[in-house]
Amino acid sequence: TTISSKFPITKSGVFINGVLVGNINNNSFVFTPENIDSITNSNELKVMIYDSVSNTATATFQFDVN
Repeated sequence: TTISSKFPITKSGVFINGVLVGNINNNSFVFTPENIDSITNSNELKVMIYDSVSNTATATFQFDVN
């Protein structure tokens, strides 16, 4: 999935199960599930992007951890 804007992107946030766990740097984000306190067997990852004129885009994904 691609999130883009015609204006410069100024801020990002990555949330797992509603908890902010980091930001996107250089178009990538890496996490280790056992380092996330809110991780369960079934989870939601949400990415929020903000641009320079305060537009917001959101992408949400479901993932499982066994």
